[in-house]
Amino acid sequence: EMSGPAAVSPGDIVVTAQRREERLQDVPIAINAVNAQTAERTGITNVVSLPALVPNLTVTVNVAGYAPFLRGVGANLYGSAPNEEQSVATYVDGVYIAAPSALGTFGFNNIERIEVLKGPQGTLFGRNATGGVIQVVTREPQADPEARVSVGYGNYNTFNGQAYVTGGTESLAADVALAYENQKDGFGRNFTTGRGTFNHENFAARASILLQPSDTTKIRIAGDYSSIEANGPELQKPRGVIAVDGTTTYPGRYNGYSDDQYHTSLKQRGIAANISQDIGDLKLVSITSFRRLSGDINWDQDQTASPIAGHVFNHASRVFSQELQLLSSPSSSIEWMMGGFFYRTRAGYDPLHLKLRADIYGIQRTHSASVFGQVTIPIFSPETKLTAGIRYTDETQFVNWRQVLIPSGVVALDASDKISYKKPTWRLSLAHAFNPDVNAYISYNRGMKM
Repeated sequence: EMSGPAAVSPGDIVVTAQRREERLQDVPIAINAVNAQTAERTGITNVVSLPALVPNLTVTVNVAGYAPFLRGVGANLYGSAPNEEQSVATYVDGVYIAAPSALGTFGFNNIERIEVLKGPQGTLFGRNATGGVIQVVTREPQADPEARVSVGYGNYNTFNGQAYVTGGTESLAADVALAYENQKDGFGRNFTTGRGTFNHENFAARASILLQPSDTTKIRIAGDYSSIEANGPELQKPRGVIAVDGTTTYPGRYNGYSDDQYHTSLKQRGIAANISQDIGDLKLVSITSFRRLSGDINWDQDQTASPIAGHVFNHASRVFSQELQLLSSPSSSIEWMMGGFFYRTRAGYDPLHLKLRADIYGIQRTHSASVFGQVTIPIFSPETKLTAGIRYTDETQFVNWRQVLIPSGVVALDASDKISYKKPTWRLSLAHAFNPDVNAYISYNRGMKM
């Protein structure tokens, strides 16, 4: 006799590592899950602070973005370029967040749980998940009214505040999450401009609406906006080294002399629609997302009070993604899902401004489409299950470089190139449940990095 998946009890941790809700102990993947209670108790409100609770996870952070490494697998973060995608993919409510600079500004106080999947996840998540996947799941709006507000004040004249409000009816509910932090006093000072260094002002807002017109239809529409304004770090010459102007020397750890102070100003916004429709015993899911990142990072390359050399990195990123999933009945003894994913992005520097020299436009466009499927079947007994999955990805990346000299306006470079990939990725696993709480498995996974 065959049986469906084990029933979920109130004490179980539920994860979506296989793009459906399952008990953590039933999933044949190495996972660390941080639920809402643990996140609140330990102060985890974003992916940057996760290494405190997740073994084998490290995060390299700069003022504009972050680079996660799982089990030593990751991608070096160089300049947080908007087209630099990581080897550990990040998803928020099923939406792929591509640009590392966008991730640096993400943080909310309405996290339901964070799941960290270790190892390649190239079948159900696809491209750029060779090291693993970080899934951020936010709270759904609730019919019962709820409001939470917190404020704080700390060293360096730092103020922070958070608010979360939700309420509605069983068929229509909404919520709003706000987070703000302002460190007005910096760790040091720029002696040329007189302004502080290593200070910042961050703001994030997220609102969502949950529509449930019937027992078989569920629609969630969410929009978010976040911004970061930060000064520093200051670029410095080492102790004893004289700068190019012949006078500037080491100013101290957090101080600087640059005439154009290192400053980051980035904004991101996005909208996503998640629609779930029951079709008999099957479920059809559509996830649509559009995201945009803009802003600039400027720094003084010569590190002196003289206007000798400097850069302004004008970030630009637009991303559209569409995913469709068809899932088997939750009561079926054979679990399966199939789907397709379409991804299109335009990202790069628009332009990279070399002061008094040139504007360099470096834009990368990506067109990616994939189809995937996975099936889990009982073999020998209901407690032993074999999972097999495959994905086929067809992707083309177009790159264009254009250099315009200043002040003449002469186009010194205008070049383009493209590269295409067509590649399958797959997964095999064999799992055995010794009892409802103990599950052993062996698995083989393939991923691909673009």
